Amino acid sequence: MTDDRAAKGLWVLLVAMGHAAWMWHGAPQVQDWLYQFHVIAFLLLPMMRDEPRLGSAKLADRSVRYLVPLLPIAMITMLLAPLVQAVPPWPQRLGHLAMGLLTGNPAWWKTVTGFEYLWFLPTLWGMTLLRQGLLRLPQGVQGLLGALGLLSMGSLAAVSMYLPLGLAVVAVIVPLGWLARWLSEQLQRGHRDLRWLGLPVAALASAVLLGAKVKIYPGSAAWPSMVLHPDLAICAAVVAVGMFLAVLWALPWLQRVPGLASLGEGSLPFYLLHSLAIQAALLSANRLLPHWKTAFPVSVGVASLVFAVATCAPIARLSLHPRISRWWLPRGVADWPPSAWLNRRLENRPNGGRQST
Repeated sequence: MTDDRAAKGLWVLLVAMGHAAWMWHGAPQVQDWLYQFHVIAFLLLPMMRDEPRLGSAKLADRSVRYLVPLLPIAMITMLLAPLVQAVPPWPQRLGHLAMGLLTGNPAWWKTVTGFEYLWFLPTLWGMTLLRQGLLRLPQGVQGLLGALGLLSMGSLAAVSMYLPLGLAVVAVIVPLGWLARWLSEQLQRGHRDLRWLGLPVAALASAVLLGAKVKIYPGSAAWPSMVLHPDLAICAAVVAVGMFLAVLWALPWLQRVPGLASLGEGSLPFYLLHSLAIQAALLSANRLLPHWKTAFPVSVGVASLVFAVATCAPIARLSLHPRISRWWLPRGVADWPPSAWLNRRLENRPNGGRQST
């Protein structure tokens, strides 16, 4: 898999479709179905590649890469949150922000910013740290921990708000990623005619989810059922892995879709901005056309999606310019001006910052 930009473009477009909630007025189970795999695909994707053992400097680079883009969006949404919901006092909000960064749990982000989708980057960071820890263990121990992670599917809801580093999701995603990679390699090596098997299997599991007469997300609308719903965990996992592999196997065709690879190249800034645009469109519709949301909810939802794509896609492309990306989307410590400045200050101190004896 040399170029996955088109897959990222499709997935981030599906994320935006899932968040344009009014599109699914009268069909909430379809929106629930999208939540089973669209963001999860971005967590499964790194599992398709070998993870090298990283030293402290490289881990610091990953931390900057994953957390710096989140901070300005978190600050902006914290300031705007009182416009759309009741918020706790600032000291409590800062505490919730710290818990959101530490645990990656959507509930903390919802109380402090009004948006749940910001759970993704802290969880991706936590997955990186967990994978690095696993690399330092014998393979047998890795397999045992992976099996325990799979057995935890749907059973961590009660403690998910306090598990660090998004562990409630990561404990499931890492072994599922191992499974997805193994299936992909096996099917491509000796059973290429069965490559599309993932799609009908995922469709069957999807039918089970769509037909379920239960609330798929107890407590949070941002996490998939494999984490929070024990009765649907296995079906949700099959949907996630099956749809993920089906998209990867369809890459040769997806790469021909105009604009999809470009959208995927800027998938991170688009992801961080799209919910703000959708919310702005809905608030504008409420103010300017107050009766439309009730009379034509689906059309309002579609319009909010179109507005988000039309505004966020070009901004995401612009943000990839080096003069902007080094401030908002840095590749590592040396690329982000504040940390680069701090590094230079430390290097210019006598003995590299160490006092002589």
